Amino acid sequence: LLELDDESDIDFTTDVKLKLAEVLSILTRWDECETIINEVIKSTKEKLKHRHDWACGDLGNLYFQKGKYDDALRLVMLSKESAKESKDYLGVAKRDGQLGQILMDMGKIDEAQQSFNDQRAYYEKYDIDIHMPDSLSNLGEINLRIGKFDQSFDLFEKSYTIAKDLGARYPQCAALGNMGVLHLIRGKFEDAVAIFKEVLVLDSDIGDKKRISQSYGNIGLSYKELREYDLALDHYSKQLDICKEIGYNLGI
Repeated sequence: LLELDDESDIDFTTDVKLKLAEVLSILTRWDECETIINEVIKSTKEKLKHRHDWACGDLGNLYFQKGKYDDALRLVMLSKESAKESKDYLGVAKRDGQLGQILMDMGKIDEAQQSFNDQRAYYEKYDIDIHMPDSLSNLGEINLRIGKFDQSFDLFEKSYTIAKDLGARYPQCAALGNMGVLHLIRGKFEDAVAIFKEVLVLDSDIGDKKRISQSYGNIGLSYKELREYDLALDHYSKQLDICKEIGYNLGI
């Protein structure tokens, strides 16, 4: 499919390439992902403006994964505005979630919260359950960062329940992982270990090496707090090995 050259197929092949890029991003094969997205950006620049701008947003999300926040913010904003012009409101909501993540990591909490609230309002308005777990987890992360731990835990728990009912493993991982972080903050280290090990199994099933490395790190931190130093060192070493393997410099 990726070798099709017929211009009548450009819309279809663009879809295929962007879906492939999304999977490669999850697998932390970032160089391959970036190559494909740039191919789409180049091929759609003159003929498919909406697809071109959407691909720019995907590139922005990839930059976010790599820690390039300014470039990520610029490209995702461009993609959101294009989606709004095209009345692609589901696309607007998706980009709102990504903007919130970027802004949150940049320390712009109020702006991030507004983006997450806008995203959740859209999903509730149109009764779109499939994306609700991500939206709830995003709001949970905001509450976590501003110290509202009870509200945060409730949001993560709701996100996990909906994701589990939908069979959506990725949002399950995110919600569970954040519940584990809250157990760490509250000093419930054994509960944190149990949750992070459950997350590690889910991450391993998905094959997301970045998240696998984070799970090893979280388990290591939990064991360190329990003064199980040999177990902590073992898990930290596994985290470091994976970070080096995938070139995840922030993790290193």
